Amino acid sequence: QKLDAWGFVGMGLIIAAFLLARSPSWKSLRRPTPW
Repeated sequence: QKLDAWGFVGMGLIIAAFLLARSPSWKSLRRPTPW
């Protein structure tokens, strides 16, 4: 179960990074990234 949980978290981080990279205004975000 722990392995599946970490896999889900890793996939979520990859998707989040992909969306941030595609966002044209990602530089204007003032939120501190958790990683």
